[in-house]
Amino acid sequence: MALTDKLAAIGDAIRLRTGGVDKLTLAEMPEAIAGIPSGGSGEGSGTVRYVVGTPVAFRISDWDADAAGHTYTLPLTGYKVGANGAQLGLMPASSSVNTQAVVEAALTIVSGNRAGATSLTLSAVNIPKGDLTVAVFGLEARE
Repeated sequence: MALTDKLAAIGDAIRLRTGGVDKLTLAEMPEAIAGIPSGGSGEGSGTVRYVVGTPVAFRISDWDADAAGHTYTLPLTGYKVGANGAQLGLMPASSSVNTQAVVEAALTIVSGNRAGATSLTLSAVNIPKGDLTVAVFGLEARE
């Protein structure tokens, strides 16, 4: 993946977190990142917050880089995002191969943190080369 593609993916993730729409130059990115509260938006910004709850395993497969680029829509069949948002992680028994693949992909949630959402949009710096199993925290069963 070219450096310009990686920077474009980072810029997209920053804009989605800040609500911005303008393109960011490399020089503007540190200031834009500094403006993102570490705890997310709203109350408690400036402090690190974690979403708690039982992790639900989801398989990321068929990520077509040509069709989808650096974003992937992960369907949350049977679940919705809880009021405190969602957090992406690894299952407790995740293999070292799976862990390394997630780290290499640098997956992050870039949208979909609203109650009632049926999917999450993920962003990756490097597109996974194969199927991955990730954990999503903060989900509630859909009624």
